[in-house]
Formats: sequence, C-alpha cells, structure tokens
Amino acid sequence: MICISIFNQGWEFGIIIFGFHLLILGYLIYKAGYRRKILGILIIIASLGYMTDGLGKLLSADYNLTISMFTFIGEAVLLFWLLIKGRQIEEKIKNK
Repeated sequence: MICISIFNQGWEFGIIIFGFHLLILGYLIYKAGYRRKILGILIIIASLGYMTDGLGKLLSADYNLTISMFTFIGEAVLLFWLLIKGRQIEEKIKNK
C-alpha cells in the first residue's frame, strides 16, 4: 500500500506539472492571434482544472472534486484544431 500511495502522490505531482505546461501553452496560443484566442482561453481553463485537482489531492486527503473532468474540453478542441489545421498545411505543402 505504501508503494501505491507513493505512486499516487507522484501522479498528482505530474498532473500539476502538466497543468503548468498547459498554462504556458494556452498563453502562447492566446497571444498568437485573434482567431485562436478562444482556444487559448479553453486551454488555460483546462490547466487550472488540472492544477486545482492535483494540488487539492496533494494537500488534502479528503479532496473529492474532479474539476479536470469538466475542463479537459479545451484539450479536445486543441486536438481537433491541430488535426484540421495540420491537414490544411500538409495540403498547401503538396500543392507547391
């Protein structure tokens, strides 16, 4: 049980680091241009959800909220945006 507890603490620490990564990524997307501002905001919201859940579980044994379960939508939107834009860039390169 000690090993499982240590693993869970490490996992939550990794989620916090991932939240910081998304925060920086969301900021960069937000600053990139007008059309991507909503995507940047969604990624920032997702990062705040991950960091809140990670810190809550590390600091309190009774933390039962799962905010990131609702804020991950920004990541899904980013996934599809990259798939669509990546395809368009690939087609532009082939046409040259």
